[in-house]
Amino acid sequence: MQCIWRRCAKHALHASPAHSKALRSTFSRSFCALSTSFDRNLLTSHSPPPTPSISTPNSSSQSFLTPAQISLAASQAVRLSIANNDLPDAFLIVNSIRYAGLGDRQSSILKFSGIRDLKRFKASVVPFDSNVSPRLSSHALLHGLIRVGLSKKAGNLAQQMIESGIRIRSRTLEAVFQAITHPSLITGNITSPLLLKSSLENSNILTLKPAMANHHGTKFALRILHLARQKRQKRTSNMFRTLMTLCVINGEIIIASLLFGIMVRDWQARMLESSIKLDPSSPGPIVTTQNELGLPAWYDRQAAFPPESCLHPMLDTIDQTLSSDATDEGSQLYIRAALQALANIAVLLDEKRIPFESISPIIRSLSACPRAPDKVWVPDKAGRPEQVEAYSYFHDVLGRLTNDLPTRNYLHPVPSPKTSMLPAMDRYSYNSLLQYALRHRRSGILAEKILRHMTVERVPPLKPDEATSTILLRNGTLLRRSEVVDKAWNLMRDDQDATRMDTIHRAVERGDNHTITTTITHLTSTGRPDVVIDLLPVIFPGLLLPSDQAARDREPTDPAERKKVYLKLLKHAVKLGPYVFTSILNALQKIGRTGLTERVWKLAKDAELASWWVDLDPEAKFTPWCLPIHAYTIMIKLYAAEASRGSFNNNLDDEARKARHARQGVIGWGRPQPLVPQTSNLRDALGRDQGLAVYHSVQTAAQRIPDDLIINHSLQPPKADAHFFNAILDIVGRHSYMRPRRQRWRQALKKHQVKRAKLHYAHRGALSNVWDPTLLEIGKDMIQAGFAIPLGFQHLFVGRLPLGAEKPSPDIKRIPYAFPREVKGSRSLYRIPTTKTKGSPMTWKCSDPRSFRRQPQVNM
Repeated sequence: MQCIWRRCAKHALHASPAHSKALRSTFSRSFCALSTSFDRNLLTSHSPPPTPSISTPNSSSQSFLTPAQISLAASQAVRLSIANNDLPDAFLIVNSIRYAGLGDRQSSILKFSGIRDLKRFKASVVPFDSNVSPRLSSHALLHGLIRVGLSKKAGNLAQQMIESGIRIRSRTLEAVFQAITHPSLITGNITSPLLLKSSLENSNILTLKPAMANHHGTKFALRILHLARQKRQKRTSNMFRTLMTLCVINGEIIIASLLFGIMVRDWQARMLESSIKLDPSSPGPIVTTQNELGLPAWYDRQAAFPPESCLHPMLDTIDQTLSSDATDEGSQLYIRAALQALANIAVLLDEKRIPFESISPIIRSLSACPRAPDKVWVPDKAGRPEQVEAYSYFHDVLGRLTNDLPTRNYLHPVPSPKTSMLPAMDRYSYNSLLQYALRHRRSGILAEKILRHMTVERVPPLKPDEATSTILLRNGTLLRRSEVVDKAWNLMRDDQDATRMDTIHRAVERGDNHTITTTITHLTSTGRPDVVIDLLPVIFPGLLLPSDQAARDREPTDPAERKKVYLKLLKHAVKLGPYVFTSILNALQKIGRTGLTERVWKLAKDAELASWWVDLDPEAKFTPWCLPIHAYTIMIKLYAAEASRGSFNNNLDDEARKARHARQGVIGWGRPQPLVPQTSNLRDALGRDQGLAVYHSVQTAAQRIPDDLIINHSLQPPKADAHFFNAILDIVGRHSYMRPRRQRWRQALKKHQVKRAKLHYAHRGALSNVWDPTLLEIGKDMIQAGFAIPLGFQHLFVGRLPLGAEKPSPDIKRIPYAFPREVKGSRSLYRIPTTKTKGSPMTWKCSDPRSFRRQPQVNM
C-alpha cells in the first residue's frame, strides 16, 4: 500500500518554485507570531523584534532562535497548514526537517517519506538546521490527521515514525490505536471461517501475527504494536485494551487472548530486568516507596501493568460461546476458537504468570468448560506446541493450582523466571476454587485443604464470608456430607446459640439473598420443605397466609391503604430477586400447597414487572431481572399434579368413583387472576387450563420485556428446556379417562408402534384417532427448540409433524468432572432425555427392564 507521506510528497514535488516561496512566506509569518511571544517573555526592552529567519548550514548570520524554538514554530506551521486543508504543505515541512537531520544519510529520506525523485524534492525543500528535531512537528501532523478523520494515514505515519526511531508519546499512540480500531471502520465479514479453520489446525496459532487477523484495523494495529515492541516504544494498557476490545467485537477471540499473554509476559520481563536495581545487595540507592501493587512508585511509569478488566469481556464472550448448544459447523468452529482462547489463558495460570489476585473469573470459565473431545494447542515443557484435550487440560490446570496455592503477595520483582508471579488469591477466588472442589471434584478433603489455606496459611489470612458458607451448605447438601453442612452452619451463626430461624432473620436484614436461597434449598433437599411456610412471614413481611386469621383482621379496609401496604411489599420483593422466589416456589410445590404457591407466584410476577420500571421507586436502583425457566417449570408441575389427582381410574368400582368425583371441586386455588378466567371448578380441567396458561406465558415472555433492557442490561427472557417440556407433557400427554401407563415399556414395542403407524399412513393415509390439538402445538414448539418428540408420543404425530432427530441431551456436556464418562439419562419413553448434573451420578446397572425381575437363588 502506498504510504501517506509518499502521496503527499508527490504533490509537493510537482509544485512550482513559487509554491515553495509561498510556503516559506507562510512559515515566516507563523515564525513572527511565535517569536513575538518569545520576545515578550525573554527580552526586557520594548524595541520591535527583528525579522526571524530559518538558520541553514549556508547562513552567514547567527540565528537568534534555538533549535527548540524552530521546532515549535515548525509544528505551529504544520497545524496552520492542516487547518487550511493544505496537507501537502504539512507533509513538506515534516519531511524537510527530517531531511535536514539526516546529514550524510540524506538519501535515506526516500525510505522514510516515500519520495521517489530526490532532485525534485530538493527543489522544494524548506531549509532547516540539522539540530532541529522532527519529533514535535511529526506529532503535530499525527494529531492533525487524527482530528480530520484520516485514521489510515495517521496509522501509516505512526508506523514510519517508529521505524525511523522517532519516539511517539504514549497518549498519542493510544489516540492512533483508537482511531484505526474505531468500530465505524469495520466493513465486510467480521471473521473468515476459512481463515479461522486453517489457524486452528496450525501449531503457529500460539504465535501472534498480523496475518491471523481478518479485520484491516486489527492488522494495522498489530503491525504498529509489533514495531513498538521492537523499537522499545512504551505500550500502555489502554492500547492493549482498545485492541483487545476490537478483537472481541470482531470475534477474533484468539488474538485477544494472545494480546493478553503479551501484556503479561512483557510485564514479567520488565520486572526481571529491574530486579537487579531492587536487590539490596546491588550498589546504589534502594527505593522503598511501595504502591498498592507492592512495586516502587517509579516503576509504574516504566511498565504497563496488565489490568484484570481486560479479561472480563474476553471471558464473558468465551462463556457465552461455550454455553451454546448449536451443532452446526459454523458454531462448532467458534466453540473451538473459544476453547483455544481459554487455553491460552489457562497456560498463563498454569505457569503462575497471572500478576493479580482476582482470578475468580478464570476459575469459573475453566470449570464451566463443556465435556467434549475438542483439542487445543498448548506449549509443552520444552516450549513446543502440542495438542491436548481441552476438557482434561483445564481440569488438570485447576488441580495443579489447588495443590500449589500461592501464599503471599510479592513486594518486589522476582529474581528468577521460574518463581511464581501469581500473588495470594482474594476471597472471591478462594470461593470459586472451593466451589470447584466440591462441585466438580466432589472432594471434601480438597475443600478442607482450600479452606485451611485461606484461613490459616495465607499471609495475611482471610475470614470466610457469607458466600463461603452458602457454597459449603449447598454442596454439602448435594453430596450428602453432614460434616460439610455442619461447617457451613457454624460459619453462618454469629453466635453459638443462634438458630436457623435467626440466620434467616439476619440474612433478610442484610439483604443476603444467597443465604436465603441456599437455606431454603437445603431445607427442601433434606425433606423439610414444610419449614419454609414458617419462614414466609420473615422473608415477605406483609404477605397474608391463609392460616393467619389475626393478620387478616388487621388488614386495612381502605383500598388506598391496602395499595400502599402492597407497594411496600413489592419494593421488598424486587430486592429479593428471582432465585429467592424460585426456591420458595419449589418448596411449596413439594408439599402441595397450591393456593399459597399461587399467591407467591403472583407476587413474583408483579415484582418481575416492577423491576423493569423506575416508577415504583425512582430513588432506588433496582436491577432488572426475569424469573428463570425453572420457576415456570415448577408451576406447571404443580398444576400437573392437581390435574392428575382429578383423573379417573377405570379400575375403581362405582362407589369409589362417586366418592372421588365428589372431591373434584377445587377450593383455595385456581382464581381468575393472574392466569386465566376460571371456566370450571373441576380439578383436572382447571389444572390443565392453568398449566397451559403458564406455558403460553413463557412463549410470549420475549415480547413483554422492553427492548432497552435486553440491550442495555443483557436481560434474557426464559428459554424453554427439556425439563420445561417434560412438565407440560405430563399435562397434555394425559387425559381423564386414559388407561394407566405401564411402569416399564420396552423400547422395541414403542418403535414397532411407530413403524405400524407409518405404514398405515403410507398405505391408507390413516392418522391416529387419539389426538389433541394442544399436543400438536407443543410438539411444534419442541422441534423448533431443537428437541425430538419422545418415542412414546411419536405414533400420534405420524402424518402431522416431522418427529425430529434423536440427539443426546445438552446437559451431558456440563456434568461434573468427577462423574463417569458415560452417564445414563432418564429412561422414560414419554419424556425428553435429561442428564443428572447435580448430586450423585445416576447410572443404570442393567439395560433391559426384564433384568429387574427377581432372579432365582441358587444354594451352593
